[in-house]
Amino acid sequence: MALLPTEVWDKLQEKVSTKSRRGLTIYYDKDCGFCKKVVHGIRTLLILPGTPLLEAQGDESIYEDMLEKNSWVVVDWQEKRHYKFEAIAYVVSLSPILFFLEPLLRWKPMMNGGTKFYEMIASNRKVAGNFTKPFKFRPLSVQSSSPFNLVVLLLLLLTTMWNLKGFVEQTVARNEEYRNNNKKDWILFTRNLLNRRTFQRINIIGYLTRLDQSWSIFAPEPPRDDGWHVILGKLNNGETVNLLDENSPISWDKPTLKQRRQIYQTIQWRVYYINLNRAIGQKLYPHFVDYLIREWNNNHPPEQQLESLEIYFMEERTVPPGEEQPINKEKVWPKS
Repeated sequence: MALLPTEVWDKLQEKVSTKSRRGLTIYYDKDCGFCKKVVHGIRTLLILPGTPLLEAQGDESIYEDMLEKNSWVVVDWQEKRHYKFEAIAYVVSLSPILFFLEPLLRWKPMMNGGTKFYEMIASNRKVAGNFTKPFKFRPLSVQSSSPFNLVVLLLLLLTTMWNLKGFVEQTVARNEEYRNNNKKDWILFTRNLLNRRTFQRINIIGYLTRLDQSWSIFAPEPPRDDGWHVILGKLNNGETVNLLDENSPISWDKPTLKQRRQIYQTIQWRVYYINLNRAIGQKLYPHFVDYLIREWNNNHPPEQQLESLEIYFMEERTVPPGEEQPINKEKVWPKS
């Protein structure tokens, strides 16, 4: 939520800023500290930040009503006045998050009980004030802290250095001239500088703050390779089955969303299948094959034991809109 742009919050504010909310005004007794704290709390709790909270003594007519009713005075956008617990129900009805409580508050037994409770509090404000004593009015002040600023500066420098190190390492890895020492410029100089023991000693801070996380899935561009696996199993009775879904026939088509959910039942399996198509896949495939054979044979009778299997990867490349999307069928296990 903190990363949502200002425009989102402005639009949301416009949507909730209705005529009835803009026209709401709350009056309280200025001689009652308890009352002042309560109306500020209600405004905050109900998320009505623009609601004016005024002293009843500043308006003769409002002040007379406050004394007569022994109540706070809530004035709506049509200049109608609300008092006691009924005023609470009205203000709650204007809350953008708690408005649904209004029918409950206006339910006759609730309204009667709430009104009696309000009158009891209004007649014993000094006693009720003991419950709000811990809450103090404090001015909102933001002060700069030199130690804190120093820590932030050091972390910014660390982040800049870490990003620079990642950039030069990636550049050297992609350029054969650097690897063969045929090219020497500021990139190679920076790489050698950042690989010195002095800088390596502070690497632990980068690992603790997780600056070492890879963003390769997002930059310099999202990966364009995609695809799905087709696994054929040959049983000892000569039958060929679909190991990913034994109840379905073998299909080379792209799995549906329902089929993908069945294959990738957890995020761990999803990542595992993705890694099978990466460089590490060559190390994973033997263990994956052993797992498939063991799981099948443990759950099927002797006449349906799995003898061998073949794994194919249907590679699908993401292409610009309007272009035909090619699909390449590749046998990944066993390698011929």
